[in-house]
Amino acid sequence: ILKPSLGLSVSEVADTAAALARGGAVLVKDDELLANPAWCPLVDRVRAVAGVLPETVRYAPNITGPVDSLLARAERAVELGATALMLNVVPQGFDALRMLRSAELGVPIFAHRVGAALWMRARSIGVAPVVVATLTRLCGADYVQAGSFSGRLADDPDDVRAAITAAQPATAVLSGGV
Repeated sequence: ILKPSLGLSVSEVADTAAALARGGAVLVKDDELLANPAWCPLVDRVRAVAGVLPETVRYAPNITGPVDSLLARAERAVELGATALMLNVVPQGFDALRMLRSAELGVPIFAHRVGAALWMRARSIGVAPVVVATLTRLCGADYVQAGSFSGRLADDPDDVRAAITAAQPATAVLSGGV
């Protein structure tokens, strides 16, 4: 996970991505809190990161933002070398994910579930994590977050296992402060 949301410049983000690839990463993605800050603009970031990663490593920039320009951001990111795309599916909306999938841009989509805890943590009135994973997969995600067995955002282990199963045939991704 690239953390330019901490204030890293474009070159620092590219250096970090290259180091992750040297360390064996096969998927490098932007932080879910990152969009298009002045100190690390999306276009410059995608160009720089794509320029340092080998073809064996996917890069998923965060294209979350105004829905009326979502497809333009996605198309531009792919044009600049993004080999995957990341969307914050809960705040952006499941239909935005479906729209992105329908655009057939030729790259996998990583659907981040940031904000889903607001739904999932209240067991008596919330939405089960398996439902969030299922909706994410059905709307077109290739990478579906399934929660975490450990870390600061650990989920109930049975919920994580159910979300992993629900994500299939997409790739379930463990996350949450691991």
